[in-house]
Amino acid sequence: MLFALEYLKDLNATRAYREVYGVKQKVAEANGPRLLGNARVAALVNGAMQKRAEKLEVNADKVLAEIGHMAYLDPLEMYDENNCLKPIAEIPETLRRAIASIETKELFEGAGKDREMIGYTKTVKLWNKPGSLELHGKHLKLFTDKVEHTVSDSLAKLILNGTAS
Repeated sequence: MLFALEYLKDLNATRAYREVYGVKQKVAEANGPRLLGNARVAALVNGAMQKRAEKLEVNADKVLAEIGHMAYLDPLEMYDENNCLKPIAEIPETLRRAIASIETKELFEGAGKDREMIGYTKTVKLWNKPGSLELHGKHLKLFTDKVEHTVSDSLAKLILNGTAS
């Protein structure tokens, strides 16, 4: 039970095993994933993760919608008719969630007592659009990995004959 609770913190079986049982890294690397494969432990973890998802109202539709917002956003929606960045409250919510950061730099002219602010520059960084498109594409099975295998003649004959040595 303690292992399952510890595992839920970061989904790292090795770290959870090491934390609960106080063993060395190598022992935890061997036993953490093995314990996670235990049917009772797996049931505890899956049940807790399901409760967490329900509490947070997380489901596949919501995740895919969020990926879609990031993948298909239009940055033009961040700007007003004068091509100035809108105040954050006026940017559509779905676009705001795609913003990783906004950095504002004040611009000055002159020095000392004569120093005067003449404007500012805002830099908007959005989350990874190609990554969002890739996740969407993978969900739709648009991308498949091609795996090639080379098999020796003797192995191929054994497989065809249905025998093994």
